[in-house]
Amino acid sequence: MALLYTNIASLSSKFNDLLLEVTEFRPSIIALTETWLNPSISDDAVHIENYSIYRDDRLSQKGGGVCFYVDKIKISKFFKITQICISVKPYDSLWLKFEGNEQTFVIACIYRPPTGASFNNHENDKNLFNTIQSTINQYPNLIIMGDFNFPCIDWSAKNTTGQTIIEKQFSELLLENNLSQIVTEPTRFRSQQRPSLLDLVILSDVNLVSSLNVSNPVGTSDHSKIEIELQIMIYSEPNARIKTTSIVDYTRIDESLLTYDWNGLDSLNAEEQWKHFKSILQTCITTNSRLFTNRLRKDKPWINQHMLDKIKYKAKLWKKFKRKPTEDNFSAYKRFSNQLKSDLQIARCNYENSILNKPKLFYSHVRKFISSRVSVPLVRNASGLLCSDHTETANTLADSFAATYNLNINNNIPSFMPTSTFSGLSYINFTPDLVKSQLCAIKLNTAPGPDQIPPKLLRTCAASLSGPLAKMMTKSFLQGTLPYEWLQATITPLYKSGDKLDPANYRPVSLTSTCCKIMEKVIVKELLTYMRKNNLIPEHQHGFLPGRSVVTNLLSCTNLWTKMLDTNQPVDIIYLDFSKAFDKVPHNLLLAKLESYGVTGNLLDWIRAFLSNRNYCVKVCVSFISKVYITYIRPHLEFAIPVWRPYLLKDIDLLERTQHLVTRWTHCLRQVSYEQRLEILKIPDLRARQNRADAIQIFRLTHGLFPGVTRNFLQIQYHDRLRGHSYKLKKEPFKTTVRKNYLTNRAFDIWNGLPDNVVAAVTVSSFKNQYDTLQ
Repeated sequence: MALLYTNIASLSSKFNDLLLEVTEFRPSIIALTETWLNPSISDDAVHIENYSIYRDDRLSQKGGGVCFYVDKIKISKFFKITQICISVKPYDSLWLKFEGNEQTFVIACIYRPPTGASFNNHENDKNLFNTIQSTINQYPNLIIMGDFNFPCIDWSAKNTTGQTIIEKQFSELLLENNLSQIVTEPTRFRSQQRPSLLDLVILSDVNLVSSLNVSNPVGTSDHSKIEIELQIMIYSEPNARIKTTSIVDYTRIDESLLTYDWNGLDSLNAEEQWKHFKSILQTCITTNSRLFTNRLRKDKPWINQHMLDKIKYKAKLWKKFKRKPTEDNFSAYKRFSNQLKSDLQIARCNYENSILNKPKLFYSHVRKFISSRVSVPLVRNASGLLCSDHTETANTLADSFAATYNLNINNNIPSFMPTSTFSGLSYINFTPDLVKSQLCAIKLNTAPGPDQIPPKLLRTCAASLSGPLAKMMTKSFLQGTLPYEWLQATITPLYKSGDKLDPANYRPVSLTSTCCKIMEKVIVKELLTYMRKNNLIPEHQHGFLPGRSVVTNLLSCTNLWTKMLDTNQPVDIIYLDFSKAFDKVPHNLLLAKLESYGVTGNLLDWIRAFLSNRNYCVKVCVSFISKVYITYIRPHLEFAIPVWRPYLLKDIDLLERTQHLVTRWTHCLRQVSYEQRLEILKIPDLRARQNRADAIQIFRLTHGLFPGVTRNFLQIQYHDRLRGHSYKLKKEPFKTTVRKNYLTNRAFDIWNGLPDNVVAAVTVSSFKNQYDTLQ
């Protein structure tokens, strides 16, 4: 197992150099001190593909910090990794436990600031030493790396002459606990200063290490990097740059399904129909698939052989300096190191510029270096202890999710008395055309459900599959039963915020059968049409309705509130946020309300069956829990952008800082001013984006895309003799700043000044395109 350690002295500024080292050395574990990270720098900003990052940032002041990168392919597959809750604060440290089938060991990374630092004192050193003492007693296989800043200890002579009191105590600590420090040559070099040995590798068993090499620094750091080979066997992937995938010929499948006789489905029940249908599709996939082997693109395409040759030459200059440590040799090394850093930035910049007009490559590149999806850790169980494995974690999360839902059956169901008369709804006709329209709307990049039927197959073969699916849906609807797999769901925990070890801080993301979701959409569409036709949905409801959303809700509310404030009227607002509101509503109450609205017969029976006898599996890494039988249905809310916008300069500047930061992520633009970065990247500033968003909202309002909302607060000047377009807004008098900055007033000049051909656009998309051509 290869391990790389160094004091990097600012990870962000040397991140490109670290990527080059990773490409050359490909370590299984990377340990870094003095990362200089803080909570404002996300994991995404320093993400290395196929590595998990563990961090301990210094929060009290600048500098410091330690981190680990662990190879997810080489290590995480064969070891259970647990972050041990050990603290040596105010010093920075991370302690990771690696548990394998044959061996368990702990690796720690520690940064102890130099003597004279504000929080470097005897008590803190004593705490550090006591922690090492207690840890070695608990974990016999221990590896500690870090910058301890003990320059006066002569590790090669192993004597205490010239040492400070604290250095003597540290040497005695290692001796008493049979710990070995195996770095014997200087690790820090500065011009016109004596080289010093500050970075240490301490072992409980020297047999854990087969080799150690003190090599040239990463980038322009003044600390050497230490390359270590551990005597720990791991099984590498066979040719990791080769990938074998299955290529399915969906066109041939569609042709074969068009001629298939589905009349045999008529004599089967819903479960039998589904099994027969799924069997036919699986056979078609198997007979029309072929294995395809391709070589994956390099993780970092700008690091070519020429760049790798340069890093080898840099290592040669370092060795030359080590053999003959003269000022000339050190200056030659530093000059080349600085030039390599510049060349690396230019190479990455050129590559990024070359893929700007290649969307597939561009977004693939962005996902690699910004998106760092972290796997679910071992959470705490009901006893407050860390789970022993991923299976226990999955069970703990399942219990947490299930505890949220209200399974109590309330027999005292209240009566619902609608205020208007209406016709009933008990039957839905599942025609092939209706099913086909829903199949054609399937998103191709969605994952298959528990039945493992690819959504791409359903969409590509919509013409040939709409008929048999319509038959199955009709049989399921008339029988009031659903196929067993339609009641299954695979749950993936998604971290929200807070303590990552608390199962309550994860929300479930459900993956269900795509075919069942098609039937759900048909039913929801018919049910919603019936409800709106009979005025069964309150006028003030904005959620879950086409053409309405959080935006329309807030527009209506803020319009009323700002008008009242403008006329000196008191405004009282009560905010209610029900904990787990959708999760705790008993389904029998919902069914009773549907029935009171005239939803009866087959439709009500099918909805009741849909809500009953469901089961799900929680997936954590590759572990699934045993099936949990519980009705687990939760509606999805639509979240929209806020309707208000800041008008105070301090608030605008605060929001603009985010774009300041993001535009600097493009490496070739870091030294360019913010205004130049926006011009080069063709990104509008905050005010221009807000003006565009306002114009889009008014277009939707004036063109009736928010049903029932426009008449409440939008006043349009319908007059043929007015100059400009026919959707001009009336000027509204106002007294207060808050009303002045309401949507219709702040966007008055922008909207009324638009040309007629832009405002006359038929769709929102065409309006956006026309608007953008004006800018």
